[in-house]
Amino acid sequence: MEKQKSTEDYRQTEAYQSADPSTRKAMSRWMSSCQIDARQMYLLLHREDLRKMPKEEIQNGNRPSEMMVIGAIIYFLYAVTLNRNTGMLLTGSLLVIVTSILYFSGALNPYSRALKKVNRELKSFPKTESLEEWQKNHA
Repeated sequence: MEKQKSTEDYRQTEAYQSADPSTRKAMSRWMSSCQIDARQMYLLLHREDLRKMPKEEIQNGNRPSEMMVIGAIIYFLYAVTLNRNTGMLLTGSLLVIVTSILYFSGALNPYSRALKKVNRELKSFPKTESLEEWQKNHA
């Protein structure tokens, strides 16, 4: 069995560190009562950290995609001005389509990729209520 990284301790997440001591004790009781292991707890708290990331930081992850779309549009407009080169026009239109798909899908955004990875890993564990639901029920 593969040894897990020591950095993936749920106690190191911002959601856990920002919780007060009574909430931390309640979380440990919740972990034991619902039979949640440390890895699943880390993923739940890490997902919470990702969701509370500042909007500016999330938008900065889209900068490369935005620049690709702008570059593809410039290439397409240049191909339109040449007007005779159909190969360049076809390539430009395909570039605009592909880069737009990359931009709107969030495939190049590290925030989107990290959130999808965490959600994919959480699917391998038994379903539990989310941290928000749990906090509402145990507040």
